[in-house]
Order: sequence, then structure tokens, then C-alpha cells
Amino acid sequence: MREYATQMEAARKGIVTEQIKKVARKERMAVEELMDYLENGNIRNSVNFPACDMGVCRMASRVAVFHKNIPNMIGQVTGTLAAAGVNISDMTNKSKDKFAYTLLDLENTVDDAVIEKLGSIDGVCRVRVVK
Repeated sequence: MREYATQMEAARKGIVTEQIKKVARKERMAVEELMDYLENGNIRNSVNFPACDMGVCRMASRVAVFHKNIPNMIGQVTGTLAAAGVNISDMTNKSKDKFAYTLLDLENTVDDAVIEKLGSIDGVCRVRVVK
């Protein structure tokens, strides 16, 4: 019997499945790079996305935000978290052309409503709870 219900759960447990290997080949990524993205949100050696590496998350939560590289985007993201009472312990923002990628380590977990608010910010393309 499998030790996981989804591919994301397998990745979080450090299990490299055949599906993960297949995706890595398709995306021309090393399995280790794909696992680091799935487990920690880090991006390395991507053609389409900026390199962004915050190592392993040691805080309560990590959120990744893929967004347009436009003024006040970081302010809106951090303001939304602050309004929800969420403290940011560490963050990085990297851009490549018209898009940017922000990783945020948070001192507490965020609920679905906060994630929805982040996703509704004009210019945000995708929000992912990494941890």
C-alpha cells in the first residue's frame, strides 16, 4: 500500500514517484530540483522563472506567490498578510522580465481565506502554500 494519497504528499515525505520523475523529464529538470520546488518552493535553473532559493523552511508556513513584476505588488502581498495578523519572518522576491516570484516564511499558518485574498490581488497569477 502507498504511503501517500497525492503526488504533493509524496514529495513532502521525500518520496520520488514515477510521476515526479516523468514531470522532471518533461520539464527538463533534475529530479532533485523538482523535489526542492515541491518541498520548499525553491526555483533553480528555470528557463521561464527567476532563480529563487530560501533553503528549507523552518517556520510554521511558507507561501509562494507568482505575480506580475509591477509596482506595489510586494506592498499588497505583505499588507494582506499583516491585515490577517500574519507575521513574516523571512522573504525574498526575484523577478525575470514581466513576472516575479515571492517566497514568504511565516510565523503562523494562514487559512484559506487569506490565500484567496492573496490570489485576488490584481496582478497575482498563482499562490501556493508550500508548507
